[in-house]
Amino acid sequence: MSQSSNRNDRFWTQLEAYVLGALEPEEAARLEAHLPSCPECRERLKELEQAMEALPAALSALGPLAPAELKAQVLAAIANEPAAQPAAPAAPGHEMVLVSKGKDPAEPGRRPGGRLVTSTTIMRLAAAAVLLLALAWSVRLTVALEQERAIKEEFATLVSQQEIVLEVVDSDKTVRRVLRTTGPGGCEPGSCPYGKLFTRTDLHHVVAMAARLPSPPAGESYRLWVTANGLTEPAGTLTLDDKGFGLLVFDADRAGEIYERAELILQRGKSRTPDGDVVLRWTPSSE
Repeated sequence: MSQSSNRNDRFWTQLEAYVLGALEPEEAARLEAHLPSCPECRERLKELEQAMEALPAALSALGPLAPAELKAQVLAAIANEPAAQPAAPAAPGHEMVLVSKGKDPAEPGRRPGGRLVTSTTIMRLAAAAVLLLALAWSVRLTVALEQERAIKEEFATLVSQQEIVLEVVDSDKTVRRVLRTTGPGGCEPGSCPYGKLFTRTDLHHVVAMAARLPSPPAGESYRLWVTANGLTEPAGTLTLDDKGFGLLVFDADRAGEIYERAELILQRGKSRTPDGDVVLRWTPSSE
């Protein structure tokens, strides 16, 4: 430990007991006076208090793995209330201590709402706290690893999608179809919604883009429907960014698929039919 550190090992070792309310009033007061000058102890105390707050949920998650009596004792200690069990005198050789962090000068050795438990119980509570703290860190680590894996998968998907977009859009084998608005005329030049459908004669991949679209109402979404060989099927949902741009990549049934129609429809839910308001459309006659 560096000489600049204000941490005192005696106070450091008392933090667990302090969180459990097992320190004598004088010791608790000395620890509290030490905390403002020791950032290490304050940080450790914060971690322990967070672990204690998480104990009820952790005990619930453990289910039958945690004894019912221990659950009741831990929860009662946290709530500073008596456990739901008959009071019993301390066994010989077991010192009686109080689980509470409050103070009552009128009654030495007891705090308002406090209860007397044996030192053995305190040890069990402390052991449970340490065990569940380790469990909490394990859960946090697992969640962090899962989040990292999900981010990596999302990044890999994004990179793969970008490569597909470049392959399909930027090629001399690309066929481009323009989806035009079906609404009433009158939009200002450069502000009308539009879309494009890109296919390649040698690939299954298809890229659809749309721009200048308003955000869909709650519960509705933009779904792209394509027609080939007289059969109309959904190609996917177009998700917009905050500027009204959306990108969709999907695979056709065969390389170089020739579509007879493409429509972007504003729909509620995930209908199996292309019902709803047609926002953008391409047909051979619209070219």
